Amino acid sequence: MFAFLFHYYPIDIRLRYKLYYALGAGIFVALFLIYFQPFSSPIYQFPNGIWILAGVGVVVSMVLYLSETIFPFLFPQFFSIENWRVIHQIVFSLLLLLLICVGLTLYFLTIGMMPAFGGIVRYVFSIGAFPTFLYVLIDESLLLKQKLNAQNLSQINPKENASVKQLLLEGTGNKEKLCLQASQLLYAASSGSYVQVFWLKEDVMQNTLLRQTIKNIEFQGSDFPEIKKCHRGYIVNLYQVQEVKGNANGLLLSLKNTKQKIPVSRQFVKEIQERLAILGK
Repeated sequence: MFAFLFHYYPIDIRLRYKLYYALGAGIFVALFLIYFQPFSSPIYQFPNGIWILAGVGVVVSMVLYLSETIFPFLFPQFFSIENWRVIHQIVFSLLLLLLICVGLTLYFLTIGMMPAFGGIVRYVFSIGAFPTFLYVLIDESLLLKQKLNAQNLSQINPKENASVKQLLLEGTGNKEKLCLQASQLLYAASSGSYVQVFWLKEDVMQNTLLRQTIKNIEFQGSDFPEIKKCHRGYIVNLYQVQEVKGNANGLLLSLKNTKQKIPVSRQFVKEIQERLAILGK
């Protein structure tokens, strides 16, 4: 029922996107408060009430933009594009609402008002919690579609290096194809109705999203003995393995160019160990 909470959420790391998002949210909040007046507040009776409410919008924009840029900078591993899920985005969005409450409290104190923090929290969450949850769900769907449409699904020209056998991974959507050399593949991870494929381009990790199942991706890579399913949700390129930890009950594989650890479930341990031994790993 709640499986969607663990779907991949393709966060947009562009500063321009974050700026537009913050400005849009601030303008919406200010206009909503000015024109709909959802609360019985004496601010609406003040001669400069409109400007005070406009300032609320400015605070919202500032908190959102600073939080969206500073937190990923301070905690890059937590805000990893590889691991970000819908549940992470929802929790982070609720944290942003709480920070907005703090910002508004400081704002009202600065202009000489004495707000009750509990009241601000009640107002902000009563208005913002459900729209935030709804926005995350809609945004996830839109961003997934944008990523599928925008990403270059044929980054490697099959005509180049024709002597090297190419790995072709295909999604179920039109023109969803990723063609690359098998040695470029790092791993693939299941994410709901999609599969994230992580691969290397000039030693820089790329991320391609395909509308496909992990089982079908495994079948498409079956001609390459180094590409193995190691977990119900993971396929790994064993050539990329740098370190192996664990025992017969399960392994963790460390790969090149990523800090992500790839799990090997118990049923695959023997096969993976045997293949790694053949490859001299």
